[in-house]
Amino acid sequence: MLVSHDEGAVEALNPERVVLLPDGVEDLWNEDYLDLITLA
Repeated sequence: MLVSHDEGAVEALNPERVVLLPDGVEDLWNEDYLDLITLA
């Protein structure tokens, strides 16, 4: 698991899944999650 607020780093890693905190909800990665990274 990696925690990052750097959208370039996340895009380079090309993740398959994401865990949304604090609830710990797991989901498949999609580009819409990049918006959440930039808000953090």
